[in-house]
Amino acid sequence: MLFTLERKFYDIFINLQSFTDEPNMLDVTRKIQTLF
Repeated sequence: MLFTLERKFYDIFINLQSFTDEPNMLDVTRKIQTLF
């Protein structure tokens, strides 16, 4: 269950990475980390 949740976040993360630049990705990563 937890694995599938992480998998979903990983997929979202990859999708975000495809249309955002590097500086923004760092911010997004921090936001995702605060969710856990």
